[in-house]
Amino acid sequence: MTAKLLAGNICDFYRHGCCWPYAVSFFLVLIIYWLDFFFVNTRCHTASLLAYGIIFAYYLQNVRLYVRDKIKAANAGFFIVFLSFKITVWGLILVSLYLLKSMSCV
Repeated sequence: MTAKLLAGNICDFYRHGCCWPYAVSFFLVLIIYWLDFFFVNTRCHTASLLAYGIIFAYYLQNVRLYVRDKIKAANAGFFIVFLSFKITVWGLILVSLYLLKSMSCV
């Protein structure tokens, strides 16, 4: 896939494929991670877990709709692959933050 095609697919994803609250929620989850891990001194970061759980639950709903062929996106295959990529990256960020915090506590 060329960079121009990828950029076009991502642009189409944000313009037409994905509802704007869900698209914005991914970036809000990053802000919650940052606040939860670097400004609030708690041992259990429930805000981050809850934020990730919400976007993950909605992702599972989208996967269910994709399997049933009910997603009305122009490029539904790219839609679900891009969402899967974002969910995976956000999950890896969360795990990395937990590991970083656990190593700094030792």
